[in-house]
Amino acid sequence: MKLVQILVITALLFSFSNANRDGKFYLEKTITPGMTENKPFFAEGRELARVVLDGLKDGKISSFRYILGRLDQPRMIQRQNVLKRLEVKTDLFAGLDDDDEEKGDETVEYYEADQMHFRVLEEVQVEGNKISSSSPLWIDLFVSGRHKTDGIDHYVGSFRYKDCLELFREDSRTEWINPFNHGQRTNFSKAIEMGLYRAEVLSVMNDNADEVFFSTVDFGGDEVKQAEPFIKDVFQAMTKGGLDAAGLPAEETYLSYKLERLIDLNDPKNKPLFNDDQNVVVSLYEAGASGDIPLHYKKVDGTLAEQDLNAFTSKFTTERGLDSVNIPIEKLDQVVIVESMKEANGKQSYEVEYLGLLVPEDLTYSGFPAYLGYLRFEDCKSVLENLKADQQNIFQLISNRGFGGTTSLEVTSVFGDKATITKDTEAAPPGFTEDELKSFKAQIGN
Repeated sequence: MKLVQILVITALLFSFSNANRDGKFYLEKTITPGMTENKPFFAEGRELARVVLDGLKDGKISSFRYILGRLDQPRMIQRQNVLKRLEVKTDLFAGLDDDDEEKGDETVEYYEADQMHFRVLEEVQVEGNKISSSSPLWIDLFVSGRHKTDGIDHYVGSFRYKDCLELFREDSRTEWINPFNHGQRTNFSKAIEMGLYRAEVLSVMNDNADEVFFSTVDFGGDEVKQAEPFIKDVFQAMTKGGLDAAGLPAEETYLSYKLERLIDLNDPKNKPLFNDDQNVVVSLYEAGASGDIPLHYKKVDGTLAEQDLNAFTSKFTTERGLDSVNIPIEKLDQVVIVESMKEANGKQSYEVEYLGLLVPEDLTYSGFPAYLGYLRFEDCKSVLENLKADQQNIFQLISNRGFGGTTSLEVTSVFGDKATITKDTEAAPPGFTEDELKSFKAQIGN
C-alpha cells in the first residue's frame, strides 16, 4: 500500500515538474508538537494557540473562514462561535438506553491550548523553479486528533497573520528559543517568517487554487528529497533554519535548565546547614514569619508569586483528629535549593535563585512532604551571613555550592518540560534527550 502511495505522489510531482513554475503558489503546512524543532511554539503556558485565543477573547484580533482561490474574500466568524468549538460536552449518563426516562445532564469542559497544533498558509513566489520569496498569510488552529475520541483533527478557527503579528510583538509569552542553543532567541513572528520549525506540507497549489498537489510525506522522507526541483526547493526553504537557526545572533551557545535539589542529612556534608544552634530552615522560617523576608509560592505554571504571611505560618499546624498540632520547626532538616544551570561545551555553570522550605513527610499527618514556600536567595543574604560554617558563612557555602549531594533532582526545561531524575532513572523522560539525562544524573550525589 505504501509503495502505491509513493508511486502516485511521484507521478503527481513529475507532472508538476513539466510545467512552467514561475509565478505565485500557496503552501499549506502543519506544525505539530513532538518534534524538538517545534518546542518553542508549544512551551507550557506559552503556546502559540494560547496567545492567539487570548487575543481573540480580548478582542484584539478576529477569526475568519477563508476559501482557497478567494483569499481576498474571507468571512468573519463571531468570537462566541469560535470559542464554542472548544467545548467538550460529556453526558453524565451516557450509558442509558434511548428509551430510559431519566437522561443525564451534560457537563461542559473545554479543549486547552496545549491540546492544539496549527497550520500556516504561505504565499510563495517562484522564479525559474526557485522560491524567491515567501510570506505567511493565515494561521489555522486545530485541536489535535490524539486528544479526541474519533482521532480526527478538529478545526477551531483561522486568523490573519498580519493581525497575529501585532500580538506576537506585544506579548511577552511569544519569545522563541532555539531548542539546540538557548542563546539564540527571537520572536514568534520572525521564527515563522524564517521557517524555524519542522513541518509537513499538506498541499501545494497554484495562484487560483485549481491545480493542487498533495504531499503526505514528511519533509525528512527520501521520496521528497528525490522529487522534482520545485518540491526540493520547498523542502529546503521550509527547513533552512529549523535545525540551526542560521542567521540569528547569539551572544552565547548554551542549554539552560531549572534544577531543584532536595538537600538533607543523608549526606554528612550537609550537616552545617542543620546544626542545632543554626538550623537554616528554622532561621529562614523565623525571618519569613516575622515579615523580614518576602515569601513566595509556586504557581501551576512553575512561576513564583508572593505568598500571604498567614498562608505560610498556617502550614506549621496540622489537624489530627479534633486537635491542632504544631509541627516542631526545630526538627526540620530538609531544604530545597533552586538553581538555574547553563551547560556549554560539556561544562556547567550554576546560579542559586531560590531556597524552598518544606516539612518532611515523617512530620506531616498526610505522610507527604508539605512545601511551605520559597524565598529569593538574595533576600536571605542577611540571615544566612550570620550563620557560620567553618571559614565561611552559610550564604557563601551555598553560593559556592559547598553543600552535599541530593538523592533526586527536579528538572524543568525552558519549554516547561518537567522530570524527576534519580540514579535509577534509565530512560530519558518525555521532552528530554538521552544526553540530557546523562548530564542530570551526573548532578545527583555531587
